[in-house]
Amino acid sequence: MVSCWVGHFTLAIGILCTAVAAQSAKSPMAEAQKIDSVHPGTIAHDIYKNVFFGFSLEVPQGWKVADNTALRALRQRNEKLLLQRPQLGRYSQNGEVDSPLLFMIEREPDKTGQGHRLLRIQCTDVSERPGQPTAEDFLKFLAEASLRDDPSLDYSSTLEPVSLGGREFWRVHFTQKSNILWYGEHLAAIDKKHVLQVILTSPDEPGLVGLEAILRTLHFDAP
Repeated sequence: MVSCWVGHFTLAIGILCTAVAAQSAKSPMAEAQKIDSVHPGTIAHDIYKNVFFGFSLEVPQGWKVADNTALRALRQRNEKLLLQRPQLGRYSQNGEVDSPLLFMIEREPDKTGQGHRLLRIQCTDVSERPGQPTAEDFLKFLAEASLRDDPSLDYSSTLEPVSLGGREFWRVHFTQKSNILWYGEHLAAIDKKHVLQVILTSPDEPGLVGLEAILRTLHFDAP
């Protein structure tokens, strides 16, 4: 296996689709809603903010943010996978691996009706890893591990630097086979001795390109 997000990809979709079906659309919240995680965030007026990493991101109209119950289920699944397969934490050398910060799903499925577009932000603590970890090396590690351990996941061999919110990230494209073929982008940056990751997935390739508009609303606080 490559990393915990791959291990519970199908579970995550199931949890979020259930949440979307159970809840109707709501108007923007005037009061901040706390999003529990190892580094908690808040949502108010459809803006997600994370104080620890110092960034904000707009929640688009028509999207549902995973509530704390769903995030708790994802964290518990993460912990279970780490116990069953400790090699998942090999890059981190720390128990905080792929901890979800924000997970949101488009309410309506794509035009084929096969799936919903997803956006996930998560972090991996690399403070105990020897040397100076880089986002490029982290993504290369995932790509190489996928070749060995997960035939359903195919990372591109091409990595490229991109600027998001004034910070440098590295990006790699991938596909993931489940009941359908998912198209994705995995972006990573090193921040506060963590690998901060943004993962976009879509059941069709044009939909993936459309998700990049959300990334343009990502902003980091000034250093």
